[in-house]
Amino acid sequence: MANSLSTTLDAVLSYMMASGRFRGGAKIGEPKEAPPDWYGALIMDQAEVIGTTLSGTIERRVVIIRVYHNMLDDPEQTERDMATVHAEIVEDLLGEYDLGASVRNVDPTGLTAQFAYVTVGSTMYRVMDLRVPVIVDDSASFAA
Repeated sequence: MANSLSTTLDAVLSYMMASGRFRGGAKIGEPKEAPPDWYGALIMDQAEVIGTTLSGTIERRVVIIRVYHNMLDDPEQTERDMATVHAEIVEDLLGEYDLGASVRNVDPTGLTAQFAYVTVGSTMYRVMDLRVPVIVDDSASFAA
């Protein structure tokens, strides 16, 4: 059976929940109201076939891990904490953490982070969007 986009989302969300870095929780999709501090949202960004095998496709899927932190906290400490969270997540994903059988590996050449401010409800957050490209085997199967 082919590996669906939903399988990839589940694998990355499982990592987010197990990591302990999202004290405010983590969910798939954007929050519709102001989330708790240190909340993580998981969003699909891109999917493309990058190769084939004899039996199926190889796909590069990009998900965004968005980290929310209340911007009213001490600005210097917020920046330092965001930098620490970034380093820890990258180290986990490129190091020993296994995203499961549906994900071959994280593609380190496309791993990027963007930092910004967003307002949800009436609360402004400092956010980090970490683009995580994953390589997935058997995203579609060939039939004779």
